[in-house]
Amino acid sequence: MGLDECSDESFEGELSALKKRMHRNKVLGGLAGAVVALGLLAGHAIMYREAANEMWDIAVEESINRPSAAEIEGIARGVDTPEDAFSKINADIAFVSDFDKIRLGRHYWLSLQETYGERRGDCAGGAIAFAAMLSDDPKYSVKLVCLRRPQADRRPNHMIAAYESNGLWGAVSFNNKTASGEEQEIFIPASFTDIGSVIEYFDTEYAGSIFESYFTVGFDEEELKFGRGLHDSEQDRSPPIMFGQDGD
Repeated sequence: MGLDECSDESFEGELSALKKRMHRNKVLGGLAGAVVALGLLAGHAIMYREAANEMWDIAVEESINRPSAAEIEGIARGVDTPEDAFSKINADIAFVSDFDKIRLGRHYWLSLQETYGERRGDCAGGAIAFAAMLSDDPKYSVKLVCLRRPQADRRPNHMIAAYESNGLWGAVSFNNKTASGEEQEIFIPASFTDIGSVIEYFDTEYAGSIFESYFTVGFDEEELKFGRGLHDSEQDRSPPIMFGQDGD
């Protein structure tokens, strides 16, 4: 068909289609721009929220009472044996389940200095305080042990401290809820040949076999005594060990 045969009607149709495409592209372009703008706003909102959370965490940490380093060193020097450390902590610290979440609003492992500043703590605070008191005595080796429930069990996990003395292992547990629901502090004398055995004994005899696995964590003496937010610190952490497997 030649150019002279193109009708006005055909031209009007092409023009109308072109206008529709231009309008559609304009709308799509506007939507794309809106999506980009929303993405940028969301990104800024996330950044602001993270910054606000960080500032809040700093403010909360700064609100924790902390005795002087000299006072904490004096407390540690006054302890000679695992029994001494266990008795000292029980005498000085009031235990409250999930103290970190009640006091600070989030998960937070308190050092010896922080626990003594607050004079309250939970299982983690007690275990860390015990490890800190014995950390400078070469006669003892202490491991913090995190006991984990099955994934479907939403109740809190638990921390104990396992200690080695003369080649044998014992353990302590603070703010411990027994199978009958009672709260008690537990001291297990060093009479087990390996750490796995004393952990399994604790789970069976005192916890009602409610835990599925455990792992150990270790901090240096300075962190145990004076650290802040030990759950976020670099730690010597073992792979999880299922109950029934041998632990080191």
